[in-house]
Amino acid sequence: SVRSLGIRIVTPFCTMSSSDLNDAAEAARKVGTSSEERKRNAELRRQAANDKRKAEAAEKARKAEEEKKKMKEKIRLRKEEAAKKRAAAEAEAAEKKAEEEAERKRSEEQLRISKLKAKEEAERIRAEAAAAEAEAAAEAEAARKAQEDKIALSKQKAKEEAERIRAEAEEAARKEKEEQEQANAGKLASIRKAREAAAADREAKAAAEAEAKRAKEEAAKEAQAKHLEQIARAKEEAKRKKEEAAEKKSALLRLKKEEEQAVLSARSQRRKEELARKRAEEKAEEERKKREQEEEKQRYMEERRLAKERRQRELEEAKEKAAEEEAERKRQIEAEKAAKEEAVRIALAKHKEEAQKLREQERDMEEEERHKLEEARAEEFAKEQKKRQAELDELLKQEEERQAEVAAKLKELAAKGGGGPLVVNRCGIFRVFGEEPGLEIWSVGDEQIVKIPQLKHHLRGIIGESHGSFLQAKTYILLHTEFSKGRRHFHIHSWVGSEAEQFVIDQAEKRLKELEDGLVLEDVIAVHREKEGKESEQFHSYFPEGVEYVAPVVLRQTEGPNVVDKSLLQIKGRKNAHVLRVPMSPDSINSGDVFVLEDQKAIYQWNGRKANKMEKGKALDLTIQMRVERNARARVVIIEEGEETHEAKLFWEAVTSNAKGEGGSRDILPAKSIAEGGDDEEYEKLVLSRFKLFSVGTGVPEKDEEEESIPHTQLVEGEEPAVDLLCPTFAFVLDCWSETYVWIGKETCVKTRDAAFALARSLGSEEGRPAWAAEPIEVRQECELVRFKEKFVGSWGEYADFDFTRDAIQGNIAQLEQKEINIDRMHYPAKYALAREEKKELIPPKSFQDKTDLAVWLVTGHDKDELPQSEHGIFFSENCYIVIFTVFLEGGDSRTAIYHWQGRHSSREDRGTSALIAGEIGNRVSFAEVCRVLQGKETDRFLGHFSSPVVVLAGERVELDALGKRLIAVRGGSDDTASGTETVCDGARLNSADAYALLDGGDTPAVWHGKGSLECERKAAAAIAERLADAKGKTESEGSESDAFWAALGGKPAEYCNAPHLQAGEPVRVRMFHCSNRIGIFEVHEVDEYPSQDDFSPSDCVIVDGMGKEVFAWYGSNSNDKCRSMTLETANKYVAFESPEHKKWEGVSVVEVESGAEPLALTAYFHGWDNVLQEAHRDPYNHRLRVLQKMQAKKAK
Repeated sequence: SVRSLGIRIVTPFCTMSSSDLNDAAEAARKVGTSSEERKRNAELRRQAANDKRKAEAAEKARKAEEEKKKMKEKIRLRKEEAAKKRAAAEAEAAEKKAEEEAERKRSEEQLRISKLKAKEEAERIRAEAAAAEAEAAAEAEAARKAQEDKIALSKQKAKEEAERIRAEAEEAARKEKEEQEQANAGKLASIRKAREAAAADREAKAAAEAEAKRAKEEAAKEAQAKHLEQIARAKEEAKRKKEEAAEKKSALLRLKKEEEQAVLSARSQRRKEELARKRAEEKAEEERKKREQEEEKQRYMEERRLAKERRQRELEEAKEKAAEEEAERKRQIEAEKAAKEEAVRIALAKHKEEAQKLREQERDMEEEERHKLEEARAEEFAKEQKKRQAELDELLKQEEERQAEVAAKLKELAAKGGGGPLVVNRCGIFRVFGEEPGLEIWSVGDEQIVKIPQLKHHLRGIIGESHGSFLQAKTYILLHTEFSKGRRHFHIHSWVGSEAEQFVIDQAEKRLKELEDGLVLEDVIAVHREKEGKESEQFHSYFPEGVEYVAPVVLRQTEGPNVVDKSLLQIKGRKNAHVLRVPMSPDSINSGDVFVLEDQKAIYQWNGRKANKMEKGKALDLTIQMRVERNARARVVIIEEGEETHEAKLFWEAVTSNAKGEGGSRDILPAKSIAEGGDDEEYEKLVLSRFKLFSVGTGVPEKDEEEESIPHTQLVEGEEPAVDLLCPTFAFVLDCWSETYVWIGKETCVKTRDAAFALARSLGSEEGRPAWAAEPIEVRQECELVRFKEKFVGSWGEYADFDFTRDAIQGNIAQLEQKEINIDRMHYPAKYALAREEKKELIPPKSFQDKTDLAVWLVTGHDKDELPQSEHGIFFSENCYIVIFTVFLEGGDSRTAIYHWQGRHSSREDRGTSALIAGEIGNRVSFAEVCRVLQGKETDRFLGHFSSPVVVLAGERVELDALGKRLIAVRGGSDDTASGTETVCDGARLNSADAYALLDGGDTPAVWHGKGSLECERKAAAAIAERLADAKGKTESEGSESDAFWAALGGKPAEYCNAPHLQAGEPVRVRMFHCSNRIGIFEVHEVDEYPSQDDFSPSDCVIVDGMGKEVFAWYGSNSNDKCRSMTLETANKYVAFESPEHKKWEGVSVVEVESGAEPLALTAYFHGWDNVLQEAHRDPYNHRLRVLQKMQAKKAK
């Protein structure tokens, strides 16, 4: 080709003028002339070389033929000789093989006979052993039965003897005078009398024991009844005394409680003594029975041991005999084997010698054949050279013809060009193509041409276009390239779809012409024009998997994925509130229940005036979960019956409008009465009676695919189904009468799902059911709706997998043992503390710090905003913060502490975001420590990082000039740790042990100094007031307050925390002991060194020690009676404790406190007592409602 000559004279893929084509033709002509001369010279040289090679090859062929004849003769003679030797060797080997085979068969027969004998002997021994063992077992069983019969017989005889003796005694009493007259009978009478006396003694003893036992039981029952009666009387008396004591002074109350405690202690001691005596008697009786059983067991085990030893001896004797026979048999086999191996070794040696000779002969023959092959290959090489020369000549001839064609085409193009530029491809698409053999496809449309990849994602006709997949609304250009004989050959095709428009077809024709002009200098075999469904065989040969036609995609308008079907749900029930859909009508709403309406705009919860807490709480949980299912985009609106708010009007508009939200009225309508709504308990029974659960399928998806009809089974009727019934290989239909759900497991097949939907539609279409029940609600595994989940019993995996049944809990508790509470440890925990290695702090103490840096960020949504230095140390309880404290050491090193401070009323999202941000910062900073700090649990180290006292304000962050009226309690033991916390702005919240800063919204704040407050607290209070109000505070001392101060607090309180020990000027110290019996035993643990209000748990109890002056027993709202009684008992022991190291507290009594009714004496020990937190313990529904409203308001803001 022209390319093989070292020059490219044609560039068909760019724009060329006619002058350029003429110059290229002239250069091609000159190159053609010089190439003809070179070809003639090369032809002469090749002819001379060929003649020389032919002569040499003829001479070699002649000599090879002569050698070949000689070698054939030698090979023939050697083969004949080798054949004779091979036949003789084979005959001898066959004879030896026959002898060896006969010998082997004889040995195998003998071995088989010996094995059979050994096996029979072993079977016999085994049968004898089994029979002996069975006989021994039978003997042991017979002995045991005989022993039992003997014992039973002896008992029967003893009983008969006793009866007989009793009868004789009666007869002897009647004939006593007669027997005295007979001398011989006198001796018999004396004997009988002795027997009678012995029997009478035994009977009297047994009767006495039975009578004593009965009397003891009666006495115990009587004592227990008496004790219970005493306890009841004591409780009544205590209650009466408690009511009377409420009118008396506190000193008399403490005295009476001490007397009650003494009575309880004495009663407890008596109860313990009675229980110990009873347990000792029961233990002695159990030990006696246990000894008798042990003796009987030892006798039986001794008999079994003797029988076992006898059987063991017999088995050992049998084994020894079998072992001797087996050894003898093995010796015989070894001797036979050795003889056989020696014979085989001799035969193998002889065979090896003969094989060596044969291999030498074969090597000689192979050498001769190799020479012959080399000669044949030389001949083939000569023939191949001739063939190649002929092909080269043919190629040269074709090249000359090609040059002539190129010159003619160039002249033709030059003539057509007319001196102007020749446009080959104005879009620039056909620049690179045909470089590799194969198929290339271009899609044509909208004045664009795009090359299609050969295969895209291995999915034809689904994702984009690919080879073999053609869109019916388009046209395509195809180019197929082949390489043969050093040249490229092309097939050009155009394909037109049946849905293609005319302008697209015209574009394809235009592009086809451009491609054809671009290949004018190449070998284009043919140009094909194809149409959909009428393609040529050449076209179909390009696609072995066939051609696929893809119809054009037609887009249609839909409602979108977030469209919600408007529905009205009723929550009704007293013990177990149920959720069911009711008609969207005002007639469905009554004052005794709660209703939830979900539409496109919001989720409304309408609370009836007489709805119970169970219904309200269940409805609130439902609305929150429904909001989560809608990605928190829907707003939850709580409406109370009788409200005339804008939200209430929207609710009634949604109730009265149609499915599209049209035609509704905003008039607030009256609800039905409670009687019209029906009884809650009857409603619960009715709902449960309608529950049905069906399983659809066989549980084997492959089998379901083959089944003609899919079976279904009813699993539950008239009760709530369990979550454990759901299985991923089945589909389930839940029929709730007004609603039907289809739960689809992950592994179910399509036929099973279709059968489940068909069953659900048939159930929902029954007579009397609402219209919406005909279309079931689809529920996918692990994507269950909350409306579906609440109809099942059991855990859906959101909580720990724990067995809460009574048996399981009692089984776990039975393994625990109640231990006595160590009161000494409560007073002196350091004595019992284990030695621990002191942890080295990453941040050095303040005395070693040279240069420091402090940065504070406020967590906002999913990000953080840095706060100015003026707000460092000011925190709000509804927000979370990131605090970074850095210490720069000598030498350029640094140490960093990263804190994420979380407010008591902050949202869960902000807490999680603060933890994530702090963790990310900690990963990027070297020598960094990440710590979480909870409100009320601030450590001394954290407080010491701030240059001014830390203050925690209630609510969400606001600007400092908009704080309004606030009362801040200040407490701390040093200048670095004194901090402030906002409390209720009420004079009753004052504490003589603290200092306070009062911001009344005016220009001048007030600073109140309690009589027992420390100097550092007073300084911190003044600094906080000046910082927040931007003005120096006016000092108010306890006992000399101004009227304006009390007016700012709403008036002077009747009482506040001003006990003498709080005015003594000592730091406030409080110890908390957490009491719980959740695991089945009562335990007491002291809270860490920073006790706060958050440590009060509504499920447990707490003992609070206030500076050793007051002790409180606090009862959580959900704590049980057992925990309460043991907490009170432990608190009394704690107060009454006395030891050489500890002097008994005088004048200290235990004050019982209920959750939500904490007195000022208790709240005084906790810095900034928060009433909102305690209200959450009392009313969880209102607390959750407030949290939801705050979260929605924050998101809207």
